[in-house]
Amino acid sequence: MNNRRSLLSGLLWTAPWWLGFLLFLAFPLALSLYISFCDYPLLQPPVWIGAANYRALAHDEVFHDVLWNTLVYA
Repeated sequence: MNNRRSLLSGLLWTAPWWLGFLLFLAFPLALSLYISFCDYPLLQPPVWIGAANYRALAHDEVFHDVLWNTLVYA
C-alpha cells in the first residue's frame, strides 16, 4: 500500500510537467512530422504523400543554398 501511495504521489507531483511536455512539445512535434509527409492546402484536409516533400527538397537548388547559408551563419 505504501508503494502505491508513493507512486501516486510522485505521479501527481510530476503531472504538471508531463502535461506541459505533451501539450507544448510532444504533440506539436508529432503533428508537424505528420504534416511534413502530407500535401496540405490550407482550406482542405491533408493528403498523405509520403516522402515526396523530402524528395522535392533534395532536388531543389534554392533549398541547398538556404541550408548552406543557415549553417554558415549559425
